[in-house]
Amino acid sequence: MITSIWQDPSTKEFYFKENINSKLKKEYKYFNLIFEDVYIDKVEKILSKYRIKSFVNIDFNWKDIYGKNLINTTLDISYNLFKKISDELEKNNIYLYGKNIMNIFSKNISENPDDKKVWFLDIEVTSENVDDYSGYITSITYYDTYKNEYYAFVVYNKKLYSNKNIIFFDSEKNMLKYFSEIIKKDQPDIITGWFSNGFDIPYLIKRADIYNINLSAIPYLKHSSYQSDGRFYNNIPGINLIDYLELYRRYVLDKPASYKLDIVAKHHKILGKTEYKGFNYYNKDMRKFIDYIFRDVEILVELENKLKLIGLICSLQSLIRIPYNLLFGTSISIEHFIQQFILKNKITFRFYEREKNDIKITGAIVLTPPNKTFDNVIVLDFTSLYPNIIATYNISPETLVYSSNYNERHIDLGRILVEEENDVYRPLKFSLKKEGIIPALIKFFLKERLYYKELKKNTDPDDPNYVIYDIKQYNYKILLNSIYGVLGTDNFALHDTRIYLAILAAARSALRFVNNELNNHHFKNISINGRYIDFKTKVLYSDTDSSFNYIECDEKLNKKDILEIGNFLTNYINESIQKELITKFTKEKIECTLNMEVDKIYKRVRFFGVKKRYFGYDFDRKIITHGVEIVRKDTPDILKNILSSLFLKALDNELKMDDFIFYYNELKKFPLEDIAIIKSIRKKDFTKYKTLPNHIRSAIFMEKVYNFKFNYDDRLLYYYIKYYNFKHFETIKNIFNKNQSGKIYYISASIERKHLEDFKKLLYNDFEIDYFTLFKKQILSSLKQFSEYKDLIEKTELKIKLMEGYPLKAEQLKLFKEET
Repeated sequence: MITSIWQDPSTKEFYFKENINSKLKKEYKYFNLIFEDVYIDKVEKILSKYRIKSFVNIDFNWKDIYGKNLINTTLDISYNLFKKISDELEKNNIYLYGKNIMNIFSKNISENPDDKKVWFLDIEVTSENVDDYSGYITSITYYDTYKNEYYAFVVYNKKLYSNKNIIFFDSEKNMLKYFSEIIKKDQPDIITGWFSNGFDIPYLIKRADIYNINLSAIPYLKHSSYQSDGRFYNNIPGINLIDYLELYRRYVLDKPASYKLDIVAKHHKILGKTEYKGFNYYNKDMRKFIDYIFRDVEILVELENKLKLIGLICSLQSLIRIPYNLLFGTSISIEHFIQQFILKNKITFRFYEREKNDIKITGAIVLTPPNKTFDNVIVLDFTSLYPNIIATYNISPETLVYSSNYNERHIDLGRILVEEENDVYRPLKFSLKKEGIIPALIKFFLKERLYYKELKKNTDPDDPNYVIYDIKQYNYKILLNSIYGVLGTDNFALHDTRIYLAILAAARSALRFVNNELNNHHFKNISINGRYIDFKTKVLYSDTDSSFNYIECDEKLNKKDILEIGNFLTNYINESIQKELITKFTKEKIECTLNMEVDKIYKRVRFFGVKKRYFGYDFDRKIITHGVEIVRKDTPDILKNILSSLFLKALDNELKMDDFIFYYNELKKFPLEDIAIIKSIRKKDFTKYKTLPNHIRSAIFMEKVYNFKFNYDDRLLYYYIKYYNFKHFETIKNIFNKNQSGKIYYISASIERKHLEDFKKLLYNDFEIDYFTLFKKQILSSLKQFSEYKDLIEKTELKIKLMEGYPLKAEQLKLFKEET
């Protein structure tokens, strides 16, 4: 089996390895010119113009997904010439099909990352100003997964260690020259690093250019790096360049407040690196510098050991058989997989322009819940709702017959718009004469995912295969969830608004059916845990693919009872879907893959009268919540923990003023870095804001008054402060557009992590942290969602103000004294 591939972006030629230690081989490249047979004369003229007289193969048995006759002409020409011919054909309105076939590798590729040489790499430079690449590189550090060794190349005029893996050089030039030789000799398959494609790799290439050094595993091919629309395009021939930060942002759901590597490490319980800058160590203590540069790479390796993101992307490549860089584009990767899926049947497609229409897309069902607490709530959830809608109703671009007069075997989803939603009828008819390409692909994904989920379930977590099965099932999940989304995306080759409309309408109909079946439904004499009980289900809330059902029962129910009731309800509703829902849209007998399962059970849950916000816990008191500040990314972990404790007390009707006062005092004990609110910078050009956000004003204030320099490449740490240095009051007034309160300005300050120590030195000289405002906005305001505690929270605010020496109005003071 092929262990690794690399595609030359300029020629589209593939290079591959047959085992981890073999040298790169080049696959001979042919190009496929696929066009409609009606254009054969025009194509022949254009080919003659370019003196193309012989062909590797001509196949007249190809079709597009709609059944059009195509001719597949295989040419032995360069990519440059192929592109010229393609461009001219398209200028003459001759559609070309299967253009992405050139990016699909012809053989199977190993999914195992152990079959590949992976380098986890990091560099250090002499300057913080990295935009112009003027600072020289002081070190290159990497971990080689094949050799299981760490290496460091360092520019230093003394040899401090006899370690063979730490090599010192008298100049950056000699270090880069040696690094280029190691690349040629070892030929790593993948180089990855934290923001490596945005910093390390382009920096290495730009500095190598200064000395005329070529970084390449294929000597006759030249490296390159350029930037376009804010994105870097790097090329070290023969080596796949994968940015671990990009992998992390794309595939890790539980994300930290910041993407700084040490913060990410801490988030995943990995010991982070020191905050001291590497270039400072380089100038002051070389031994500490060596420790620092190794730790950076060690963190990356430890992250991979935990997250298996390289394993995931390798597994995904083995499925789709395209270069890694194409896997990061959702619509591109799906297009390539569809093409690979139908290639064996000599079927292909092109980008189909759709006629503009007046279709307005209505989203999913999201109900408004009551403002109330409930016990014993079961959440039923459709498994992969959108993919199963597509599979069940045979929804695919080529099965859509958009005609009111079509009467052959079909499913008519347009009836949903009229009969259930009082909307205009549209003939969303899907033929049942043959299985659609998209439904067939989805059924394949569902089958494969279920297979690997079962293997994972039956495998010991300590078995190495456990991780492999988990990665494979997750990859199929990614592909399943992507297909629905791309069908409504304009840049997807097979996009069609009518398809998108049909899927969403069918999904709404399915959820509406479930809610109608279960709301106020009395179930009598049902066998639950060895006894017969009566209970009633009431739908409290519903969101996209889930139905929240309150179980009303005269008997006391325990966890086992609720689980068994949940299983009963899923069996009941799944049978109803088969018998009653599907038959509404077709007389034909079809396979239904729509299925519900128990997603969550709540012992107690509170809804707040608004959509997408609830808080509760299960029978093991594990918190399950959505939309409240406890799960917001900008809320510090310390505040999340405080909120969790107070929310639980509120939910159990046990919240008292003493609880608030206790946590207010506790809040003051935490380090500054732990109580910062995290703010994102969406636009670096502040002139683009219609109204400047407060956290941006706060950064401008710190820059103007204290000369803090901002890179704006990471999220800001945001603090409420009480400012009392009157010398800067005029500046504050101009920036924040607000007036002072007595001798104090209540404002905010934004900093980056590198400013923390300098920021701490300013405390109690010019300003102090405004703990009251922090507690009020982040804690008390959140608890006000429990409307029954509104009065208690208002009294608590007054109590804390008194504690902090805030002046209270006479009526406030009187009210407080009366209440207490």
